[in-house]
Amino acid sequence: MIKRYNIRLYNEDKLDKEYLNIKGIYNNNNISFILDGIKTIITENELIRENEEYKFYLNFHDKKSEYYLKTHKLKYNINVEHTSRKINKKEIIIKYKIESNEELITIFIEESK
Repeated sequence: MIKRYNIRLYNEDKLDKEYLNIKGIYNNNNISFILDGIKTIITENELIRENEEYKFYLNFHDKKSEYYLKTHKLKYNINVEHTSRKINKKEIIIKYKIESNEELITIFIEESK
């Protein structure tokens, strides 16, 4: 089902980017959308961000993260320092901090009205 979302990205609780009325696909509790050429998929246990150059994978349950550079065919396992998610009918809040980035990243998603 196609839905519209407002999406805000934060670094250390400071608003980094805001996207309003973004078209996304909601299917079986999974959400996917494209921001700045990066396809994002959020499932109950995973966050995947991917474009032509790289693929970032984060598993909330196992607290595992991978970064794959497609052009060089290199895969890096990255330690996850923190991960949390809150999902309800009105909003999704994802927070994570990985070893290679010293900032806490927050993704806030709500359905557009």
